[in-house]
Amino acid sequence: MYNPKKGYKFTSKLIKKARKHNLNFKPIENMTRKEVIKTLEKAKVYIDFGNHPGKDRLPREAAIMGCCIIVGTKGSANHDIPIPPEFKLTDIPTIIKKIKSCLKNFKQNHAKFQNYRNLIKKEPQKFQKDLKKIFKKENQ
Repeated sequence: MYNPKKGYKFTSKLIKKARKHNLNFKPIENMTRKEVIKTLEKAKVYIDFGNHPGKDRLPREAAIMGCCIIVGTKGSANHDIPIPPEFKLTDIPTIIKKIKSCLKNFKQNHAKFQNYRNLIKKEPQKFQKDLKKIFKKENQ
């Protein structure tokens, strides 16, 4: 799975080279919200080599739906996507190996994202807490 609106120049090169490894990539485009969820439920890997201007929604949703996440290192990916460094890649051959590893050893790789999934699940409470803290300061 990938978002064709982000980092597509690089992703298209990756897809082209990955064809000889029998890897299939499905773009997340022209889908309803329900279709995106259904697709992510079936996927095992989500890749995103965009610029990551901040916390991106699709990598977080893909992680919550159980995907292994592979991203580049552009923008805030290093900070806002707190996944193990072994899943932050920029070299196409290494990315292909990691995708194959995620598919072959899904259970082991999936487990490496549990901390990230836990952080995502806690975000609503953290947001509320931060809001209370901000408005408390303003009212003092």
